[in-house]
Amino acid sequence: MALSYTNVDIIHRGKYQVLYADATFDNSYASGGETINASDFGLYRLLAVHPSSKEGYNVRYVKTNDTTGVLKVFASFTPDTSSAVASPLDSAVGRDYSTVTAALIIYGQ
Repeated sequence: MALSYTNVDIIHRGKYQVLYADATFDNSYASGGETINASDFGLYRLLAVHPSSKEGYNVRYVKTNDTTGVLKVFASFTPDTSSAVASPLDSAVGRDYSTVTAALIIYGQ
């Protein structure tokens, strides 16, 4: 499955573009996260993607290359009993996150 995008707003700044969009996950979370492509937004390059978490989940962007990356959902934190640091748990593969939306700010070309 894939991410779906709504409320897409594009601001052109010379050769660069700034996009604001809401990304909604699907009902079957993929192993390693959901792929985001520059071509999803009519871009040929993703310079930066900044997700803002909603619904109590922590969403992070991990760059794969100049045109592709993944959005990962971290559902909760569990204390690490061997240290004072909490470690995030990547979400379970196949889990239904169709109600989870992340606000994105995307810088691209």
